[in-house]
Amino acid sequence: MKNTFKWMLAAILTFCGTTMMLSSCGKKNDIKNLNGLYYNDRYIAGSIEGLGEYTRVLQAVQLNGNGTGTWWKFFFSPHIAAKPLFLDGGTIAVDGSFSYTVSDDGVVTATRNGDPISSVDFPKTLVFQYDNGTLIDKDDLVLTKAQEGYTSTLDRLEQLMLGASNDGELNGIFSVGNGKKVYFSKGNLQWSGTHGWRFAERQYDCLGNQANNNNPTASDGNYMEFFCWGATGLNGVKPNTTSSYLYGELDLSGNNDWGANAITNGGNTPGSWRMLTYDEWQYLLEDKTKYGHATVAGMAGIILLPDDFIDPMTNHDDSLAFKTADVMGFDAGYDNNIYSAGEGWSMMETAGAVFLPSAGCRYESNVSMVGRVGQYWTATHDDDEESYIYNISSSYINSRSLHRTSALSVRLVKDAN
Repeated sequence: MKNTFKWMLAAILTFCGTTMMLSSCGKKNDIKNLNGLYYNDRYIAGSIEGLGEYTRVLQAVQLNGNGTGTWWKFFFSPHIAAKPLFLDGGTIAVDGSFSYTVSDDGVVTATRNGDPISSVDFPKTLVFQYDNGTLIDKDDLVLTKAQEGYTSTLDRLEQLMLGASNDGELNGIFSVGNGKKVYFSKGNLQWSGTHGWRFAERQYDCLGNQANNNNPTASDGNYMEFFCWGATGLNGVKPNTTSSYLYGELDLSGNNDWGANAITNGGNTPGSWRMLTYDEWQYLLEDKTKYGHATVAGMAGIILLPDDFIDPMTNHDDSLAFKTADVMGFDAGYDNNIYSAGEGWSMMETAGAVFLPSAGCRYESNVSMVGRVGQYWTATHDDDEESYIYNISSSYINSRSLHRTSALSVRLVKDAN
């Protein structure tokens, strides 16, 4: 199946009939820097017969030090921004891998593996020009050098294109401890007495004062998204409780938190998800270059950046480059980074960004601070009455302990290793 997918990628890469050549600037010392991953992420309109129109193309080329390489080319529909289209290459005997040689004057000839159809549309040999850290094809498309970790994003896109089930996790991989990595769920956790558990369909979705969210005792078909700490339904504490009996020992370690429930659009398998502990949240947020305040589709919150994040805006519009917390400092605010629900946020989400909305909170039956403050439970308790939270406001993020009868947001993760 993997080889079949590589055929698809190769077919896509040459769909427009391009022939690419690789040459250096002619300096052997510069050629030593040739190896690596190069990419270009751009908006360009077109269509693929049988699949429909696309408005964005992500192209990447990996050159290994042993004379082998791989290429990818993903086409994104304007209607399904998080999942790329692909050209059905089942009848085209091509492969996404290649071998290449480098001449003394820096010309690198890349030859496809397998037995591709040699034609204008699907050439056997590919040519790029290497120029001081970039690859340039014959149409002057520039691919800039990326972090090696960016391959995890490409691998994730491959899985989506192969038809692997998307069990509710987002693309980005996040380190949350020494050697510990996770995927975030696609949205905040929600629950209905009739329909059970689900993730919000979009990262910026929140229920505010709707239906059961501010009247949790009526557990009907409507959903709620604020939960008292430990109100998982697994330990005799109902998800819609507003009661004050959440005292004493409530252990959410192991497979005993909200993630132990079956989540309908998260794989529907009990135990697939979990909460982050206080220490994991702290590890995630200690580097201020990895997050920033933002507004997405009109909702305030913060954006977390994955380990291998490459800002797609730098190839699209430098003025829209993401502004991190370390850059903004005391000038932090929800208006630092503004994305509409359209192309800008789609690009960020595909690059692995996670958005935590400032969805507000509830105490008993009173919802407040929607769009102003976000409060997220951790899996760690402080004492017999309080547990730790992470608090998002318009200018800072901090942690503290809070009484368990406060009803807050829950965002789950899935272990990636």
